[in-house]
Amino acid sequence: MSVPLAIAQVTPFPLDGANEAGVFASGVADELATRGHRVLIVAPSASAGEVRDGRKLARAGGAALLEGADGRPRVIAVGEAVRPLTGRSRATLPLDVTRTLTDLFERTPLDI
Repeated sequence: MSVPLAIAQVTPFPLDGANEAGVFASGVADELATRGHRVLIVAPSASAGEVRDGRKLARAGGAALLEGADGRPRVIAVGEAVRPLTGRSRATLPLDVTRTLTDLFERTPLDI
């Protein structure tokens, strides 16, 4: 087996199963974790509590973030989910996530 990588997978879609992109992101992360990689899924959430906890984790950073439960990917909620406007199919991350993402990427030892 090759050397395990520390991977952050960022998606603008929440992982609530309501959209194909979120389901796909979860599946890819699960497969990478099964292969021995340490995976963070960085995504918005509809839960204010999850976002608050995710921001704390991002500010703290560190290698401990890369340790998922039983080798599973760890989900970090970085902002409140914004639903697409009527007639539009794309969602975007809210603007308030810039600081959170910067903290996460500066303080967490990631390979990809």
